[in-house]
Amino acid sequence: MAERVPFRFNALPDVAFEVEPPSGFGSWKLFANGAQIKPTRNKLSVPCPNGKTVEINVKAGLDQAPTFQYQAEEIKPLPGIATPLLVLAALPIGLIAAGGAVGGALGGLAFAVNLTIARQNLALAARVVLMLVMGAVAVGIWLAIAAAIRG
Repeated sequence: MAERVPFRFNALPDVAFEVEPPSGFGSWKLFANGAQIKPTRNKLSVPCPNGKTVEINVKAGLDQAPTFQYQAEEIKPLPGIATPLLVLAALPIGLIAAGGAVGGALGGLAFAVNLTIARQNLALAARVVLMLVMGAVAVGIWLAIAAAIRG
Protein backbone atom coordinates (compact mmCIF):
# COMPACT_ATOMS: atom_id res chain seq x y z
CA MET A 1 0.00 0.00 0.00
CA ALA A 2 1.37 3.38 -1.01
CA GLU A 3 1.58 6.25 1.45
CA ARG A 4 -1.49 8.46 1.45
CA VAL A 5 -1.20 12.17 0.65
CA PRO A 6 -3.39 14.42 2.84
CA PHE A 7 -5.19 17.57 1.65
CA ARG A 8 -8.14 19.80 2.60
CA PHE A 9 -10.54 22.12 0.85
CA ASN A 10 -10.89 25.58 2.45
CA ALA A 11 -14.68 25.36 2.11
CA LEU A 12 -14.75 21.93 3.84
CA PRO A 13 -12.52 22.38 6.92
CA ASP A 14 -14.17 19.48 8.79
CA VAL A 15 -13.31 16.91 6.12
CA ALA A 16 -9.79 15.49 6.02
CA PHE A 17 -9.03 14.06 2.59
CA GLU A 18 -6.29 11.62 1.70
CA VAL A 19 -5.44 10.25 -1.71
CA GLU A 20 -3.53 7.01 -2.17
CA PRO A 21 -1.33 6.89 -5.28
CA PRO A 22 -1.96 4.08 -7.76
CA SER A 23 -0.05 0.85 -7.38
CA GLY A 24 0.67 -1.45 -10.28
CA PHE A 25 -2.12 -1.25 -12.86
CA GLY A 26 -4.53 0.17 -10.28
CA SER A 27 -5.91 3.65 -9.86
CA TRP A 28 -5.73 6.20 -7.08
CA LYS A 29 -8.04 5.89 -4.08
CA LEU A 30 -9.66 8.78 -2.19
CA PHE A 31 -10.45 8.76 1.53
CA ALA A 32 -12.54 11.31 3.44
CA ASN A 33 -12.18 11.23 7.23
CA GLY A 34 -10.65 7.76 6.91
CA ALA A 35 -13.42 6.17 4.79
CA GLN A 36 -12.78 5.29 1.14
CA ILE A 37 -14.92 7.22 -1.33
CA LYS A 38 -15.57 5.50 -4.66
CA PRO A 39 -15.97 7.72 -7.72
CA THR A 40 -19.05 7.61 -9.90
CA ARG A 41 -17.97 8.78 -13.34
CA ASN A 42 -16.15 12.05 -12.61
CA LYS A 43 -17.83 12.80 -9.28
CA LEU A 44 -17.35 11.81 -5.67
CA SER A 45 -20.14 11.97 -3.09
CA VAL A 46 -18.51 12.86 0.20
CA PRO A 47 -20.41 12.64 3.51
CA CYS A 48 -19.64 15.52 5.87
CA PRO A 49 -19.70 15.44 9.70
CA ASN A 50 -22.77 17.74 9.68
CA GLY A 51 -24.77 15.02 7.86
CA LYS A 52 -24.76 16.67 4.44
CA THR A 53 -23.23 15.12 1.34
CA VAL A 54 -21.18 17.23 -1.04
CA GLU A 55 -20.14 16.50 -4.62
CA ILE A 56 -16.44 16.71 -5.52
CA ASN A 57 -15.57 16.84 -9.21
CA VAL A 58 -12.60 14.85 -10.47
CA LYS A 59 -10.57 15.65 -13.57
CA ALA A 60 -7.72 13.56 -14.89
CA GLY A 61 -5.26 15.05 -17.32
CA LEU A 62 -2.78 13.46 -19.63
CA ASP A 63 -0.29 13.31 -16.77
CA GLN A 64 -2.46 10.63 -15.07
CA ALA A 65 -2.83 12.65 -11.82
CA PRO A 66 -6.31 13.47 -10.50
CA THR A 67 -7.42 17.05 -9.84
CA PHE A 68 -10.18 17.40 -7.26
CA GLN A 69 -12.53 20.39 -7.45
CA TYR A 70 -15.01 21.69 -4.91
CA GLN A 71 -16.73 24.99 -5.71
CA ALA A 72 -13.96 27.19 -7.21
CA GLU A 73 -11.04 25.43 -5.48
CA GLU A 74 -8.95 22.86 -7.36
CA ILE A 75 -6.37 20.65 -5.67
CA LYS A 76 -3.91 18.32 -7.39
CA PRO A 77 -2.30 16.41 -4.49
CA LEU A 78 -0.37 13.83 -6.54
CA PRO A 79 2.44 14.62 -8.94
CA GLY A 80 1.73 13.81 -12.57
CA ILE A 81 3.90 11.93 -15.02
CA ALA A 82 6.29 14.28 -16.81
CA THR A 83 5.48 14.88 -20.49
CA PRO A 84 8.75 13.35 -21.80
CA LEU A 85 7.97 10.13 -19.90
CA LEU A 86 4.44 10.11 -21.30
CA VAL A 87 5.85 10.41 -24.82
CA LEU A 88 8.32 7.61 -24.14
CA ALA A 89 5.53 5.46 -22.65
CA ALA A 90 3.41 5.96 -25.78
CA LEU A 91 6.09 4.99 -28.32
CA PRO A 92 5.05 1.29 -28.46
CA ILE A 93 1.63 2.38 -29.74
CA GLY A 94 3.47 2.99 -33.02
CA LEU A 95 3.23 -0.77 -33.56
CA ILE A 96 -0.30 -0.12 -34.82
CA ALA A 97 1.17 1.36 -38.01
CA ALA A 98 3.35 -1.65 -38.72
CA GLY A 99 1.46 -4.44 -37.06
CA GLY A 100 -2.25 -3.77 -37.34
CA ALA A 101 -4.41 -5.37 -34.67
CA VAL A 102 -1.66 -7.55 -33.21
CA GLY A 103 0.73 -4.60 -33.13
CA GLY A 104 -1.95 -2.40 -31.59
CA ALA A 105 -2.68 -4.93 -28.87
CA LEU A 106 1.00 -5.37 -28.04
CA GLY A 107 1.60 -1.60 -28.24
CA GLY A 108 -1.36 -0.90 -25.97
CA LEU A 109 -0.19 -3.45 -23.42
CA ALA A 110 3.34 -2.02 -23.51
CA PHE A 111 1.89 1.49 -23.08
CA ALA A 112 -0.06 0.39 -19.98
CA VAL A 113 3.03 -1.25 -18.50
CA ASN A 114 5.10 1.84 -19.31
CA LEU A 115 2.60 4.09 -17.49
CA THR A 116 2.96 1.84 -14.45
CA ILE A 117 6.75 2.04 -14.71
CA ALA A 118 6.61 5.84 -15.10
CA ARG A 119 4.65 6.16 -11.82
CA GLN A 120 7.13 4.09 -9.82
CA ASN A 121 9.45 5.65 -7.28
CA LEU A 122 12.61 4.70 -9.18
CA ALA A 123 15.47 6.80 -10.47
CA LEU A 124 14.62 8.54 -13.74
CA ALA A 125 17.34 6.63 -15.62
CA ALA A 126 15.97 3.30 -14.37
CA ARG A 127 12.43 4.21 -15.47
CA VAL A 128 13.66 5.28 -18.92
CA VAL A 129 15.66 2.06 -19.40
CA LEU A 130 12.75 -0.12 -18.24
CA MET A 131 10.33 1.67 -20.57
CA LEU A 132 12.71 1.27 -23.53
CA VAL A 133 13.10 -2.43 -22.69
CA MET A 134 9.31 -2.82 -22.53
CA GLY A 135 9.00 -1.25 -25.99
CA ALA A 136 11.72 -3.54 -27.33
CA VAL A 137 9.98 -6.58 -25.83
CA ALA A 138 6.71 -5.59 -27.54
CA VAL A 139 8.51 -5.21 -30.89
CA GLY A 140 10.28 -8.55 -30.37
CA ILE A 141 7.03 -10.37 -29.63
CA TRP A 142 5.38 -8.72 -32.65
CA LEU A 143 8.30 -9.83 -34.90
CA ALA A 144 8.04 -13.39 -33.55
CA ILE A 145 4.30 -13.48 -34.21
CA ALA A 146 4.78 -12.01 -37.70
CA ALA A 147 7.45 -14.61 -38.48
CA ALA A 148 5.20 -17.42 -37.26
CA ILE A 149 2.32 -16.17 -39.40
CA ARG A 150 4.50 -15.91 -42.50
CA GLY A 151 5.73 -19.42 -41.80
